[in-house]
Amino acid sequence: MSDSEAIVDFATLEREKENITANRNGHSALALQQTFSVPRNQRQQQLAAAKERFTRQLEEAHAESPDPLDAYVKFVEWTIDSYPSGKSSDSGLLPLLELATRTFKDDPQYKYDLRYLNLWLQYANLVEKPDMVYAYLVANDIGQAFSILYEEYANTLERQGRCVRTKADEIYRLGLARKAKPLSSLQLKYEEFQTRMLTARPEAQADADENASSTSAIPGRRTALGERSTGSRAPGQSTASSSAAPAPRLGNATNRGKISVFVDGPSAQDGQDYQSNEWNNLGSHAAIVKENKPEAGPWAGERLHQVSMQTPKTPKFTVLKDNEVSYLRIKRPTDH
Repeated sequence: MSDSEAIVDFATLEREKENITANRNGHSALALQQTFSVPRNQRQQQLAAAKERFTRQLEEAHAESPDPLDAYVKFVEWTIDSYPSGKSSDSGLLPLLELATRTFKDDPQYKYDLRYLNLWLQYANLVEKPDMVYAYLVANDIGQAFSILYEEYANTLERQGRCVRTKADEIYRLGLARKAKPLSSLQLKYEEFQTRMLTARPEAQADADENASSTSAIPGRRTALGERSTGSRAPGQSTASSSAAPAPRLGNATNRGKISVFVDGPSAQDGQDYQSNEWNNLGSHAAIVKENKPEAGPWAGERLHQVSMQTPKTPKFTVLKDNEVSYLRIKRPTDH
């Protein structure tokens, strides 16, 4: 029986739904059933054997296959299906994605390959600062032909708060200038983004404009201090400021008509002038985390400084004396 004809027992998936983490590309129902229907001890043995098999296939692909990326894609897909709980030390998904993305970062064959971009997007979803990953992709022209890159980058910036929403607008306009495909999807996402910005509080938009005057989501590009780009540029090519349309002025939210997406004409060089400062190495996830943590050292001879807390003094309790109280004289009964 083929996989398309196999019957999936959804009762098994229902019992294990708390152990299934949502995935951007979804999960195979058949693979989930095969994973949860095997006893745990037996499952661990099967997973270990499969990992060894996929690891050998990676080595063989580099030596023999004209498309070694395909072996990494299959390894990642198998890992996601076999470890549906998501990122964990057992699955090794994060190190695997790190290996796959770094292995082909300088290979021009895969800079315009959607499979390679999807590996980067999955990696970005697992790290603490995905915006750094997207900025690296834009700086190195990885996946620049696909709208999903600009959509995910802009969504990440928008979720970070009101101070970076203008940066998100800049990323949308960059994708439109580069005519990223599918262009209709990117235009729709940009219209939805503009609608959300129209309904945002005026002070939120003011803060975003002020923040965007000194920083940019595109590496190597400055706004307040003038344009600067150290990347190589062909003779006669215009500066970076001409490759994207000026940000539209957001008016009153009550005037809601059909939002027209502004895109530069052919003179915009299709966003090619956004080549930015060289950024050859993103760095591993472990190295980035290590930079943000203090180094461990011996505890011998160390003192733990404590802040002494003084107990506040309570006021003395004053007994209330009522001078107007009349005392009653109690007479003892006398014998008659």
